[in-house]
Amino acid sequence: MKSKMNDLLASAKTGSGKTLAFLIPVVELMYKLRFMPRNGTGVIIISPTRELAMQTYSVLKELLAYHHHTYGLSIE
Repeated sequence: MKSKMNDLLASAKTGSGKTLAFLIPVVELMYKLRFMPRNGTGVIIISPTRELAMQTYSVLKELLAYHHHTYGLSIE
C-alpha cells in the first residue's frame, strides 16, 4: 500500500527477505554515492526491538562482507 508521501507499508511471512529488501537499497545508494567511512555516519537504523536490531545487524554484516563500509550495533 503506497501513501501520498511515498511511504510503503508491507507485510510478509518470516524468512521472505524483508530485511534484505530494506538493506539492499541503502547499501546500493551508499555505493553509488561513493560514501566512505571518512564522510562520517551515512545511515542510522532504529529498530523497535532488540531482536530485530540483532537480526538487521546480522544480515547487514553478511551483506557488507565484501564492501569497505563500516557498521556497528548499539543497544541501550
